[in-house]
Amino acid sequence: IREFGDRHMQLLLPVREKLQSLKLRGTKVTDRSIESFFGLTARERSIPVEILDLSGTKISQKGAVTIAISCPHLKSLKLSMCQGITDALMGCLSTHLTKLQALDVSMCPITAKGCRSLFCAPSLREVDISACPGLNAQAIRALVTGQIGCDDKDAPDSVDVLDETELLRRRGNVSQLISISAQYMKEIDANLLDVMTAYAPHLRRLDLRHYQEIDNTDLSPFKMSLRKMQQNGVEVAFSRSNIIGKTLL
Repeated sequence: IREFGDRHMQLLLPVREKLQSLKLRGTKVTDRSIESFFGLTARERSIPVEILDLSGTKISQKGAVTIAISCPHLKSLKLSMCQGITDALMGCLSTHLTKLQALDVSMCPITAKGCRSLFCAPSLREVDISACPGLNAQAIRALVTGQIGCDDKDAPDSVDVLDETELLRRRGNVSQLISISAQYMKEIDANLLDVMTAYAPHLRRLDLRHYQEIDNTDLSPFKMSLRKMQQNGVEVAFSRSNIIGKTLL
């Protein structure tokens, strides 16, 4: 399957209108075949695919935008390890993929700007932003609150997106996420967990394994916040060994 590339995509054209799931993880497909396969003309209908895995491919933002526009029925999208995927795409996904429930952009160059755009995705319930270079407490706050806490100059870039006010009107003011995976995160702190408890009331799974540091030498507030989340029914996964010389529970 790893030898599957652009020239093989054309073999799938006869079944394109019937596709519901397409898994191309680790293949050699690029924007060239993605745009050819998913691109629509004025006479063509949208593609019915609901599950798409492009993890580890060389797809860039250009190809991903084509998918977002052509596949409005997508419910699950995996773009892990795609280095061409950036913050600017997240606004496009929030605009066009209104049925998207699960998104994996782990190990992509996504920051707080992109996370802020994902807050506006109307149906998003599960997100994996593990090991993103810009993954820190600010990014998680942006994901669950829709706010970065910076000046307008730091607002998210956009790629064919609706007006931000319209997106927020669609989304509402409370995060609907039920699962967040944020492994290898930096700057974890007790306040972050309190924010998540307040702004993500539907959260049921939180993966914070392999976090790099805690910015507070007194771990008591962190332990209290963690227990509060667990009491609220949140399943929390974390790596104790990465808390410098301390035992958490």
